[in-house]
Amino acid sequence: MVEYGSPKTHQQRTVPIPVVLLEPLPRRCARKGPNDLLLTSPEGGVLRSGDFRRRVFDPAVRESGLSGLTPHELRDTAASLPGSPGPTSRPSSASSGTPPPR
Repeated sequence: MVEYGSPKTHQQRTVPIPVVLLEPLPRRCARKGPNDLLLTSPEGGVLRSGDFRRRVFDPAVRESGLSGLTPHELRDTAASLPGSPGPTSRPSSASSGTPPPR
């Protein structure tokens, strides 16, 4: 059984959706109910991080030659990108679950 609840901070999170994902989103939602999972494992179940790493992420890392790269390192990179010219770091802080800078 899988139970979904609030984030570890028990606060609401807003996760921005990149524009590139907006076009395929309606196809993903087709024939889905309001409580159905949008992104699933190949068998249609919950997409678990360990399974994703073993099936997709780690093979892609090996093929790219970036041995040792982890999803967490990509999260850190993604969270730091808005710090460059452009948007502020507040949206990425909210989506990564870290408090915004003061």
